[in-house]
Amino acid sequence: MQDNTDNLVYAGFFVRLAAYLTDMAIISVVLLAVRLPVWFTRIFDAQNILVKDLVFEYSLADILFYVLTATYFVLLTYFTGSTIGKKLFN
Repeated sequence: MQDNTDNLVYAGFFVRLAAYLTDMAIISVVLLAVRLPVWFTRIFDAQNILVKDLVFEYSLADILFYVLTATYFVLLTYFTGSTIGKKLFN
């Protein structure tokens, strides 16, 4: 069992949920700049390797978006200790 000698108060479920949703909103806005060209590519050329199904029903673009989202959480936590959503909600 951990000894809480610093009198730290950890965030509850709803505070963590709000921080996560904030982070996802930030990621969605930033990735919109990447998603729009991919969307236009999908409309005009459905056989493009970027939008064609690669693994099961996931395209290369879907995998790229997942990796970019995971990179946001990993790099911000590594370099700053928390994400933007966590900083906003303490």
